[in-house]
Amino acid sequence: KRQVKIDGICRMPCLGCSFFGTKVKRGNRVSDVMDESIFQVVLQSPEAAPFGIILGGHPNIQGLVIVDASESTAVREWNEKHPHLTIEAGQAVLEANGTSDPIAMLEQFRGTKSVELLLTTELSPNQQAVLQSSLEIRRRQDVVAGLLQPVEPETDGEPCSICHERGGEEAKLPCGHRFHKACVQKWLIYGHPRCPLCNCAAMSH
Repeated sequence: KRQVKIDGICRMPCLGCSFFGTKVKRGNRVSDVMDESIFQVVLQSPEAAPFGIILGGHPNIQGLVIVDASESTAVREWNEKHPHLTIEAGQAVLEANGTSDPIAMLEQFRGTKSVELLLTTELSPNQQAVLQSSLEIRRRQDVVAGLLQPVEPETDGEPCSICHERGGEEAKLPCGHRFHKACVQKWLIYGHPRCPLCNCAAMSH
């Protein structure tokens, strides 16, 4: 599953301010829908600042799943003003400014002060899978952040065993092997929970 940064997790901060009758796009036809699980809000961010929502998605799956909105001041303010229409993790964004393509929706969040969102509280099986995958990646990010030990680069040291290049910020695993920090973070978070050199378990599954 691909995260919404396009291969990572993307932060997008938001402030909602209105509720309207909903319309859902089905194929090329837009039809009015009466569904309590679907609601529409207009989110606003002063001076086009980040919205502070973490989203997960996949280009072949409808919508973007809200993975975390707990750090968003804008969402917190919206939820306080609209307790019956709260924005929460586990919901999905079906449309952003009228577009339903996942990549195009992301563009609607960037450098804008306002975005109109269509949200649903009911996830499809595919959206549930995206949510679980995104939560697992977040868990791994937290584990890896506390696992890696910073080290001073060695002038005449060996190149990184992952990218085979020298230079750059390095970090060390508990087994003692060192790599570029960015390389080993990607290795552990998105693929292998073991050391690339000795295959020693670096983190729990």
